[in-house]
Amino acid sequence: MMELSALELVTRLLYVFLIIACGILLSRLASRGFVKLRRIKKGIIENGAAAVSGIAEKLIVIVFLIIALFYLGFSSYEAVLLPFVDAVPRVITVVLLFVIGVFIINLVISLIKLFISKTGIEDYLVEEDSVHILRIALVLVKVLLYLLLINIVAIASDFPIVREMLGMIVLPAVGFLIAVFFVGIINPARDYVGGVYLKKVYKLKPGTSIDFQDKAYEVEKVHNLHTELVSGGNRFFLVPNRILSSGIIAFGKRSREIESLEKIKENYFAQLPSHCGPASAQIVLSFFGIESDQKELGKLMKTITRTREDEAAGTHPKKLISAVENFTNKEVIGCWLDYDKISNLKKEAREWLGEGALLIVDYKKKYLFPNSKRAHYSVAVGVKGDELLVVDPSSKAGGVYFSDYRDIEAGMNTHSRLIKGKRGYVVLAPKGTPAYRRIKDGLVYSDINMYQKATKALKDKLNKFTSSVTLYETFPPFIRKHLKDFEREQVRRVWKPNQKK
Repeated sequence: MMELSALELVTRLLYVFLIIACGILLSRLASRGFVKLRRIKKGIIENGAAAVSGIAEKLIVIVFLIIALFYLGFSSYEAVLLPFVDAVPRVITVVLLFVIGVFIINLVISLIKLFISKTGIEDYLVEEDSVHILRIALVLVKVLLYLLLINIVAIASDFPIVREMLGMIVLPAVGFLIAVFFVGIINPARDYVGGVYLKKVYKLKPGTSIDFQDKAYEVEKVHNLHTELVSGGNRFFLVPNRILSSGIIAFGKRSREIESLEKIKENYFAQLPSHCGPASAQIVLSFFGIESDQKELGKLMKTITRTREDEAAGTHPKKLISAVENFTNKEVIGCWLDYDKISNLKKEAREWLGEGALLIVDYKKKYLFPNSKRAHYSVAVGVKGDELLVVDPSSKAGGVYFSDYRDIEAGMNTHSRLIKGKRGYVVLAPKGTPAYRRIKDGLVYSDINMYQKATKALKDKLNKFTSSVTLYETFPPFIRKHLKDFEREQVRRVWKPNQKK
């Protein structure tokens, strides 16, 4: 390399600074031009466009810094590995290397942020209230990249004392950061594992009632690292998942366990004439551990007893729900979904049953029993494959049986003179279950398109209830055993009242 005079050296350094200044100016102009172009085309500036603009700006600066480095008269190999003949160019080169490194680090961080934003990871972390995890991870990546840059600059500087000092600082700093990282991540890791345990094993969902540390709470939301609990006085508590999962959690009052066919028979009530609605409600309340009288329920529901063949008799579903809510002082609440609001009966039944509710289905019975002429209420207590487990209060063709959900759904697609519209199903849910909370929040439809304002927040909230139900067989917590299959009529009968032994 040829020797430079003092004047040539100063001139060359001035040109270097001029190149850098031009690069910074051009990068700013390019960035602003890109933003203006996007505004003209789109009318607004998206987060992704702003990120791309920032990346382009950094790339331009990096290119001009490299040009400046080469203008000093060194190849990239010489700039990193060979000693320099003069102290000033050596210092300038080190500074330029460091500046280039800083821009490259910022470019890498910007690319990581863009990737996280485009893949939906950021939205997921925001929804789970865990953005701090992303911030901590980015800070750690940036610190490690800066430590790597300092090492590279130290090697390129060829100042022995600088390398020794950096060696004394960098290695202990790396060790310290690693130690801090592992110590700091222990509790968050335990919280994350505890959250998985609460969701998968305890199956905690919004609305679930629990007793924790001798106090009653309702689950508001299970996050990745903590759980929101609400006390009776509407006070909110944030409990780390590691503490909640390792503590003793007692669930609220369970419905009566059904461990065998005998248990189902204990909760079976044959209907009075035209009282399939009150009888079905009586069966549901019995499963929930609430005693009731069919005649009293019929009066509350204003059930019409048929006196003439052409008379519209029975119980209106909305009066059925209102009566149950009043009778239980809203310890049990309900909702009605007519046929046009049902997207898939089997899927919806799985969701509701998995959340602790029971269904009262209203359908034309001839779709199950060809000789039947009238519509009928029955209780759906489980799903197995494509079949619903039905408890039918009819004393003639009733009992317990499995029926294809499509037959029941077809029976709902019929006109009711009493309802003055199509049939459907009633959902009844006891307090302390996710289903109760879902009804209370008005999230009764599984299809997001059924809502007038289908916002992203509403969709995410609905998914909290519906997305985790994927079992082939779904029964409420109080439906446990597989029941014996009997001969098929139009259904698979399990038990029939008053049958001969």
